[in-house]
Amino acid sequence: MRRFVPFLLAVLVLAPVALAQSLSTDAPTRASFMRSATSFAPGDTTYLTNIPPGTTSISTFSNGNGDFLFGTGGPNIGVDAFGAGYVLPDDGAVYEIIGGTLFVTATPDEAVPGQTFEVFVYEGTIQDGPQGDPVYSEVFPSSTVPPVSEAGVAPTETFFSEPVSVSTSAFFIAYNVDGITTQFGGGSTNILPNPTPETVFLSDGDWLRVDEEFSTGGENPQAIQVQLFSEAVIRQFDPDGNLSTIGEARAAGDGATVTVEGVVTRSAGAFTYLQDETGGLAIRQTSGAFFDEVQATSIRPGRILRVTGTLSEFNGLLQINGGALESYAIRGATAEPLPQEVTLAELASNGEAYESELVLVPDVTFTDLADNAPFEAATTYAVSDPTDASNAVSVRVPNAEDSDADGTDFTGSPARVRGVLGQNSAGAADVGYQILLIRGGDVQPNAVAVGESPDGRLGLSGVAPNPSAEAGTVTVSLAAAGPVTLTVVDVLGREVARVLDGPLAAGAHPGRLDVSALPAGTYLVRLTADGATAVRSFTVAR
Repeated sequence: MRRFVPFLLAVLVLAPVALAQSLSTDAPTRASFMRSATSFAPGDTTYLTNIPPGTTSISTFSNGNGDFLFGTGGPNIGVDAFGAGYVLPDDGAVYEIIGGTLFVTATPDEAVPGQTFEVFVYEGTIQDGPQGDPVYSEVFPSSTVPPVSEAGVAPTETFFSEPVSVSTSAFFIAYNVDGITTQFGGGSTNILPNPTPETVFLSDGDWLRVDEEFSTGGENPQAIQVQLFSEAVIRQFDPDGNLSTIGEARAAGDGATVTVEGVVTRSAGAFTYLQDETGGLAIRQTSGAFFDEVQATSIRPGRILRVTGTLSEFNGLLQINGGALESYAIRGATAEPLPQEVTLAELASNGEAYESELVLVPDVTFTDLADNAPFEAATTYAVSDPTDASNAVSVRVPNAEDSDADGTDFTGSPARVRGVLGQNSAGAADVGYQILLIRGGDVQPNAVAVGESPDGRLGLSGVAPNPSAEAGTVTVSLAAAGPVTLTVVDVLGREVARVLDGPLAAGAHPGRLDVSALPAGTYLVRLTADGATAVRSFTVAR
């Protein structure tokens, strides 16, 4: 669960809600489940769903007469939470829940920045519904909910910060998305089974199963038959077995077969890069299930990925290549890792320590690229910074299919360059390092100070003192009033504290940051407001 750090600003504290239970026990029925067609490591990750096989189109609701109505014009049912029940596979394995997917059918016309919704996990039985208080809850940002067209449907993935173990064979995932979605489920143009006892609503403190027409109440009651479309994501319990850190795997070197787990920093075309606290690793796949998941963006930055395969080197780059990848599994999701700020001199002298990791180098001068010229695919650029003018480290735009940076315009030197550190050396093992531009916008003008948005919408001061042991001060600056989120994340981008989540007036707002509960190490303060983000790093010393 996330920890909350006190801050002398307006703070919105989000807490789990204890809920009373009463549920009809009529028509006990086992919840259905089916395995996803998505390819994962055998027996590792499974999707349990109440979406009937063969469903091809989803509408907003049914009014009880068999007429399926599309769009957002239907009634909203005033409920505190809604959810679906699932039965774990009866195969003798021990499972843990790692997330859920809600298929929303509509979203507001205007999203509210900083808005959140909450997900709960309950133990229970399909016959009697959720029992007791939630065994887990987590808050997610409204940005998780994608825009949906009037008659469309889109999945909202909610991977939990930590896996959830349940002691019952059935469990419920419930959502409180009041103000986020204008409809909470859907019907189908296929006639669905009736009743659907795995779908429940919490209304006025009571759990209600949708096993008959459900009245909206009010002055003009309308009976509707609601179907909830959602999935639970589970995995077999794994005590980590032969799992190695990426640093240990890199030390084992060429020819070693390893199992590692890390957070994806970049993933495009044939290359995916993941890292943990100890190092980074490249995965190269030009076809197959893994490649298909990259193209479909199921594998993308922020995904927690476990892979097993045999290491090999190509021109100095350590990777798992092609058929050497034995298995993989998406183990969850977290915030995208933030880059480590380094110099070209550090990369030139100690590049192996950063290979395949996300880095940021300020004050970079491009020696052979004119201002406003576009970056070109499959091109290497000579660069220097105040620490190194030897051109020992270069900047490279990969092949077009492996990068979104080609075609973007260079805004001039000096610049801040962000990318994954690659290597291309047919000779010595410690030369030929390249900062790979994979995402458009990986090169930004150096004139924009660290901690400021390019257009001046917001600013974030550094933490003082730095290092800090108990507390420091930090100043948030806004050009205009609005919702603000201020979080503390570790070097892998995992949120460890939510400092501020609420409205703030325009102007500068100094505050006290309490870091007494954080272990020693490097952290980043991340400010998000008005569609812009600013980041500052600081160190906790003990």
